[in-house]
Amino acid sequence: MENELLLRKAKKGESKSFEKLVAPHEQMIWRLCFHMMGNEADAKDALQETMFKAWRSIVSYRGESGFGTWLYRVGVSCCLDALRKKRIRETESVDALREKGLDFPDHSLGQSEILERKEEMETLGQAVAALPEEQRIPLMLSVLEEKTYEEIADLLQVPVGTVRSRIARARIAIKKKMMENGNYSFSNASDTMKGGRQS
Repeated sequence: MENELLLRKAKKGESKSFEKLVAPHEQMIWRLCFHMMGNEADAKDALQETMFKAWRSIVSYRGESGFGTWLYRVGVSCCLDALRKKRIRETESVDALREKGLDFPDHSLGQSEILERKEEMETLGQAVAALPEEQRIPLMLSVLEEKTYEEIADLLQVPVGTVRSRIARARIAIKKKMMENGNYSFSNASDTMKGGRQS
């Protein structure tokens, strides 16, 4: 009920009501922007653009989906626009990828193993960053944002089958790149990343 009141006021141009409306979703949008943009500076710009675009277009929100879902879509749109303009190929958050299953078997803590592991993770970051945008974005939404194929298809406005094939190609490309660089342990580790959840 309170959100409905805030929404009505925001649509009338009350900025404070808009700020209260979006406040519960800011962390979610920040995480999205960081994962998609790949670095903090560009993520901040994308976040600001998302909030600005949402403020400008809030009158178009009809309640067909939850407000958070609508705001998330605005965020995806802003990030995609920024990526297309700047052609960003920054290394993605390797730590976040590891947390979601893209990891390697544990090594001993010897100096040579530590160096090997560092090289593996650098290669992984380069492999992800080198993916075509059409493959990298759905992979990030799937692995880092934990979106289903259906949710990603809805966000990117493409068929579910297209999402599935793009994520599959991304995984194959990463695996190939890792093995070309001698990171054979990745062949097993990569299989733990499913590349998307079925709803």
